[in-house]
Amino acid sequence: MTTPEQTTPANDAAGLWSDHFDRSIRTESTRAKVVLAACYLDELLHQLLALVLKPCEKQKDPLLDGAQAPLGTFSAKIEMAFRMGLIPTETWKSLHLVRKIRNEFAHNLDSSDFSVSNIRDWNAELHKINDHATPERRATFSDGAIGDFEKSVSWLVYWLKHLIQQIPSACPNCGSEMEHRAKIKNRLPCEET
Repeated sequence: MTTPEQTTPANDAAGLWSDHFDRSIRTESTRAKVVLAACYLDELLHQLLALVLKPCEKQKDPLLDGAQAPLGTFSAKIEMAFRMGLIPTETWKSLHLVRKIRNEFAHNLDSSDFSVSNIRDWNAELHKINDHATPERRATFSDGAIGDFEKSVSWLVYWLKHLIQQIPSACPNCGSEMEHRAKIKNRLPCEET
């Protein structure tokens, strides 16, 4: 994987997304941080898939939008992005770890925290795969396991938006600008789709 230091800062949409994520979770509860983390990653996977698929004429894409859409779940988006070769194995594993942690926090109201054995183990694996932060950067997140989770997700947010930015906006056949790609690539973190 490319590290942030190896990317050009000219159009740092990836940095904007990562910074927005970092600010949005700062004052949230642990449960809210975990759920928001999955929301950010789900949205970026949606963007990644929408970039490479033929554009949909409708406002809501029947493949990607809604609970009944074939690619409407976080899990389905992860699998499709991986199977299409859009994300590497480490990212695929990491996204599934975030999904598992999110599911525990979203569906287990009484005993979800980072000291629970399965959550602790998944988070440790997530941290091991995504430990790219400098000590100074790590210090900007919470202490302990929740901070490791925040840092890992911040990296994944950055990485996915970086991958999105690397996909050309021009048609590979004729070279003309593909409007839907440019619109997706330029989407800010708080914009409506």
